[in-house]
Amino acid sequence: MQKLFTIKEAKKILGVCTKTIQRWDRAGKIRCVRTPGGRRRIPESEILRIRGKIEFQPTPQPEIEPVRKPEARLRGVPATVPPVKKPEKAAPPTELPRHAILDKLAAAGLAQRGAFGDLLSAAAVLRTFTIKELSVRARCPESITKTFCERMASRGFLTGKNEGFELRVRLIR
Repeated sequence: MQKLFTIKEAKKILGVCTKTIQRWDRAGKIRCVRTPGGRRRIPESEILRIRGKIEFQPTPQPEIEPVRKPEARLRGVPATVPPVKKPEKAAPPTELPRHAILDKLAAAGLAQRGAFGDLLSAAAVLRTFTIKELSVRARCPESITKTFCERMASRGFLTGKNEGFELRVRLIR
């Protein structure tokens, strides 16, 4: 019989938090065994399977060209300043994970992030909507819904104005 780890032991081995293991269990990404009391236990085979999958992959960082201040002109010789290249606005990807969109919305606190999460889920279901329809579907005040729509539109995730919006991205897990 294989060894069963508690969530506390598993989170230390895997380097993740308790909530992550609980989410993985609900999503079916990890197999957990339940005790008669309903507690989760993670088999050793699952720990080894996941440890083999998790690899550190650094995110590539764009090269940033330093901007130099022009030095004082010397006897009529103009100071040369290399032109600063402005990055082009890329169209948002068609598929994004929910947490990536919520991170870009810069919520003011946990309550607003929670409301934005509800609104994002409702927007994903409706696809095209008005502010009123979205606020009713997500059970959020219209003022929060309006802020959500403005931020989503400014980041290119929504198209439209006050009359109606259309979600331009598809949520993935």
